[in-house]
Amino acid sequence: MEMVRKWTSIAVAFVIGLSGMAWGQSLSVCDYVSPKSQFTSLSFGGNYHQFNDRYRDNSGNTMSGNLALTGSTWEEGPEWGYRVEGSTHLRLSGATAALDYNLDSTSQLRRYLNENIYVFGGANSSGLPGQQGLSVDALAGLGWGRYQDVTPMAKALKIDEILREQKVVSQSLASDKLKELAQLIGKQRELGLEEVMKAMEKTVGVSLNVAAVLAIQETLLTTPARYCGWDVSVAVGYNVINPKGQNSAVATAKANFAKALDPRTEIIVNARWRAPLALALESSTLDASASLHRTLSADTELSTMYNYHRTQDSKGLGELHTLDVTMRTQLQTSLSVAFNFQANYGTGYEEPEWNFDVSFKYDLF
Repeated sequence: MEMVRKWTSIAVAFVIGLSGMAWGQSLSVCDYVSPKSQFTSLSFGGNYHQFNDRYRDNSGNTMSGNLALTGSTWEEGPEWGYRVEGSTHLRLSGATAALDYNLDSTSQLRRYLNENIYVFGGANSSGLPGQQGLSVDALAGLGWGRYQDVTPMAKALKIDEILREQKVVSQSLASDKLKELAQLIGKQRELGLEEVMKAMEKTVGVSLNVAAVLAIQETLLTTPARYCGWDVSVAVGYNVINPKGQNSAVATAKANFAKALDPRTEIIVNARWRAPLALALESSTLDASASLHRTLSADTELSTMYNYHRTQDSKGLGELHTLDVTMRTQLQTSLSVAFNFQANYGTGYEEPEWNFDVSFKYDLF
C-alpha cells in the first residue's frame, strides 16, 4: 500500500507541475469550440509474459498472454449524441488458447435539452452472446456536461512552435490568429491537406519554407486526439439478463473529466458506480481511474494510469489498487510497440505484485 501511495503522490505532483506550465500559456488548448465532436477507433493488440522460477519442478513457471480487440466511436452535436464502446479478449495460457467470455460494451443515445443538460437511453453488457456469463443492463437517465474535440487547437499550437523554430515568424501568433488557424484545421476532412496548407499561408501571412511545410504536414497527420470537458450522469434501469438468474432494478452513476493541458499532455479521470436498486447501500461496485498521457517525441508517448476497484456485497468489502505505466513507440503508421509496468495491491495481498510486459498494437482503421 505504501508503494501505491508513493507512486500516486508522485503522479499527482507531476500533473500539478505540468498544469502550471500549461496555465502559463496565453492561449489554452481548451480555448476552442467545435460545432461537432466525434471520435472513432478500432485497434488490435496483445502482450506476452513468461517467467521461469529457480526450481526444477517448474511449479512456479508461468507463460501467458492475451490478444485484444478494442473499439470506440462517439459523436456529440448541438442536439444529439451517441457513444458505443466495446472490447473482447483471447487469453493464452501455456499451450492452450481459450476465448475469454468477458466482452464489455456500452451504448448510449443522448438528446441534449440545452447546451449541457441531456437525457439518454442505452445498455451495458458483459459476457458473450450465447454464453452463460452474459449480463445486460437496460438504462435511462439524466446527465449534465459536454466534451469538446480540441485536437485542431492542439495542432495549431504545435504549428505555432514549428513556425518559430523554423524562423518563419519571429514571435508567437496572436490569439485570434491561432483560433482562426484551429478553425481552418478543423475543416481538414472536407478541404483536404493541400487546401489547408494553402489557406494556412494566407492566415499566417508569410510563405512557408520546405522544412516548415514537412513539419506542419507531419503535425496535421500524426498529432493524437485531444479532448476537454466533463459530464456527470445518473441512471436507473433493469438487469434484463443475469448469469445467476437474479434479475433486478439497478442504479448507476458516472463522472468523466478530460483536459488537454497543452498540445502534448492530457489528463483523463473517470468514475462509475453500480448497484442493485433494492440493495444500493449493501451491494455495489465502484470503479475509478485517473490517467496522464504525455507525448515525448513525434513517435513516443508515455501513459500513466491509476485504477481503483471496490466491491461491497454479502461477502464483505474488497479493494484493488493498480498503477500502470506504459511507454509506446510508433514503428509505422499503424504499428506500435509498448513497454508496460504494472503494480497491484489490494484486499488479501501480503505484498504488492508487479509484472513487466512487451506488447504491440495494430490499428485496423
